[in-house]
Amino acid sequence: MRQRGQAPNDRLRQARLRRCSPTGSGRPMSRQELADQANEFIFGEIGREVGLDANYIGKLERGEHRWPNDLYRRAFRAVLTAEADADLGFFIVRGSGALERQEPAAGNQAGAVATGTGACLDYGYPPDGLAGAEHRDDDAMKRRELLGLLSATAPAVFASRVEAIRAVVATAAGDDVTDLDRDGWERVAFDYAHEVGFQPGQRVLPNLLSDIEELAPLIETATGTAAVQLRHITARLSALAAIAFTGAGDVPSARRWWRTTARLADRTGDAPLSSLVRGRQAVYGLYEGRPPSSVLGVAEEAIRIGGGRPHAGVVSGYAAKAQALAHLGHQQAAEAALRQLEVLFEQLPDDVRDDRSSQWGWSIQRYHHVGRLRSHLQRRRRPRESRARSCLGQLPRCELSGARPGRAVPGGQPDPIR
Repeated sequence: MRQRGQAPNDRLRQARLRRCSPTGSGRPMSRQELADQANEFIFGEIGREVGLDANYIGKLERGEHRWPNDLYRRAFRAVLTAEADADLGFFIVRGSGALERQEPAAGNQAGAVATGTGACLDYGYPPDGLAGAEHRDDDAMKRRELLGLLSATAPAVFASRVEAIRAVVATAAGDDVTDLDRDGWERVAFDYAHEVGFQPGQRVLPNLLSDIEELAPLIETATGTAAVQLRHITARLSALAAIAFTGAGDVPSARRWWRTTARLADRTGDAPLSSLVRGRQAVYGLYEGRPPSSVLGVAEEAIRIGGGRPHAGVVSGYAAKAQALAHLGHQQAAEAALRQLEVLFEQLPDDVRDDRSSQWGWSIQRYHHVGRLRSHLQRRRRPRESRARSCLGQLPRCELSGARPGRAVPGGQPDPIR
């Protein structure tokens, strides 16, 4: 919370709003998107993750922190194409007196902003210090821009601009999160869980990412139980985005979304959720062609976080673990993992075992597909590594969505058993 006497960092906020969202929605870059791109820059610099998030960006924009460390400042300058720290409102604070308010640089007003690759529209709130008359002028300018959007004729362009108009309407509804809001977002997450993996990733991703982008600001303003519930929903939507990117063949994006998903899930304090998303990550890691040792690490993390109890995430963890061990040639360990999977499957809640049509279920069909690994391992002796590779070629794709081997829908996703 900004203390009395602290001035918000409007320069940083406006530098962010001048950048278009990397989703291609035409909206300005969100706080989480800025954090994600800064994380990528830092990872490229030092080879490890630092975990910047929207909450930290919000503290910077509210003026709670004025002087990030050198690595963070370099990342923000690179992402926002700023030449100096001062361009982003960063300076060393000395003493305890009130900070003098920074006025935005010329040309930073909200509206249509050129970025070098097109233009995006700032439909967010104006900086806190603008006068009421300037608010009204800004709103009038936005209305004129929205009327101009209606002249678009290309269907794809028109669709993206219509979404921008809808975002304006959603913003006008206010930031307060109600029980009805949460219920509505639960239904959105439920629908996507039945679409992702059952439709081509390229078809699902545009709408899914737009909905995640709309949900993110609500998390920033929600408090208490509402904030936890919205993070829970966002973690599930983020996992579905990672799965859809895998289906679309964009493995690098899928891996970035898995990192974001794990962070969001962990912040809810819900161990079964954290286990669930890691279990699915491990399974899809096989599909993405990740090294078996890496898949094994994620799978064991899912099992550990879930406490080895009968949850969908733990069962997925054992399924991925068995297949990774088979690929590595560890037959006895793979069989032990399968035995544990069988025990836990019998203890799964009915709603999880009866779910044949979503990403979060673990139906008998999925169990039988993974169980085929046992018959492969028990065949007459062949060279161990050859046998394991033969298994891996068929099984991971079967477990992904309970699919029939050898059939796929466009976009690389398996054809599910309904």
